[in-house]
Amino acid sequence: MGPSTQALVATVERVSDGDTVAAISENGTKLRIRLLGIDAPEIAHGTKPGQPYGEEARDYFDRLIGGKTVPVDGSAKLRERELGREVSARIRLLRIAGGNTQ
Repeated sequence: MGPSTQALVATVERVSDGDTVAAISENGTKLRIRLLGIDAPEIAHGTKPGQPYGEEARDYFDRLIGGKTVPVDGSAKLRERELGREVSARIRLLRIAGGNTQ
């Protein structure tokens, strides 16, 4: 993470889809977190149909990161709002590859 980022650590509580999780920070703050640089297929939400392989992407991501404590980049909040996405932070995928968070 660069000098202007806010270093956070959070525990993944739920994987929402192939690129988004609900997590809780060390101080108890609830976060909605997206993967940095990943656009996974969407899963069905209410009456909106999902995209092909959306559930498979979510299930794989859950096996990779579900329940784990991960480093997150808290500086993403403003940038994501500008793109029309409400998130609290982003996970840097390379930092969790193979289950290693460091």
